[in-house]
Amino acid sequence: MIFDRLDNLLDYAILLPSLERIKTILDTQNLSDLPCMRYTDSDDLYYNIDSYTTIKKPNPFEFHRQFADVQIMLQGKEIHQISTRDNISLSNDFDEKRDIGFFPADSAATFIADMNHFLIYLPNEPHRSQIAIDQPSLVKKVVFKIRIH
Repeated sequence: MIFDRLDNLLDYAILLPSLERIKTILDTQNLSDLPCMRYTDSDDLYYNIDSYTTIKKPNPFEFHRQFADVQIMLQGKEIHQISTRDNISLSNDFDEKRDIGFFPADSAATFIADMNHFLIYLPNEPHRSQIAIDQPSLVKKVVFKIRIH
């Protein structure tokens, strides 16, 4: 998991070369103005733009096996939490087609996601988001999905 300022995104391109393409997309498109839907860049990179109201009670943790997430807030703020991989084995409903599984766990760390920061979750890193900071509020974010070979 990586949490850093958006200005530092390309510092991690040595680990995930697709971050260079993501940076180009961020610099050339006004993602805030795009409709909420899935956008395909290549077989190994797509992104979802979504808008929702944050929630007080967190959802279960999620994880992926094939894709890394790069999550960037386009509007508003929310809480993100990570957990350890210890409980991934409790997931018995992994959806291979959607590359997502869910399970209950305790939070190991909490971060405030805003428009100046990004979070990267690698495959098998449990995470959850959409959590209200004080009161539920409307947010919009983009989640880039990078296939990890």
